[in-house]
Amino acid sequence: MKSRAQEKYRGFTLIETTIVLAIVTLVLGFVLPSLRTGLLDYRLSASAQDVAGQIQSARYGALRNNATCSFILMSTSSQYGVDANADGNISGAQEVVLGLQNNVTFTNLSTPPVSGATSISTGSKSGVGFTPRGTLTSINSSTGAADFTTAFPASGIVIYLTNPGNEFAAVTVSPVGRVRTWRSQNGVNWQ
Repeated sequence: MKSRAQEKYRGFTLIETTIVLAIVTLVLGFVLPSLRTGLLDYRLSASAQDVAGQIQSARYGALRNNATCSFILMSTSSQYGVDANADGNISGAQEVVLGLQNNVTFTNLSTPPVSGATSISTGSKSGVGFTPRGTLTSINSSTGAADFTTAFPASGIVIYLTNPGNEFAAVTVSPVGRVRTWRSQNGVNWQ
């Protein structure tokens, strides 16, 4: 017969501990992949929102300072930002340079979310310029400076992003300057 003191200090058996560890391992095996997918999805959405925010910031900067201001995209280095003086460089003291989130890259697709939109995710420098009135202008792909000789695409522009989970995001700028973000699971059907 066991005394009360022995029952009070009774621990777990090796079998009980092994069963609990097996259950915890099984649950983690189901949860961890969905956590990874959720993190990849979050980073893609955050990058798309950051790009859209920087485009809008460039437009507001042009209006506020009554000067030409540009959004510059450097797809080879996965960086982008606001070129406050529209000289084609985003390295000045008043200019903002951002990078994409981990595991997010710029890419090109053939099915834009807006019919006829022109992709600007290629080249060493691309982007969109804004005049002092907030109207759009193209960017010279070799210098990155605002290009007033080339017409802005009639259907707007699109910037594509992707992650290792083969999910896609797009940021579009309409000819009137409306910035919008899109999502797609396959790069074809956009929401």
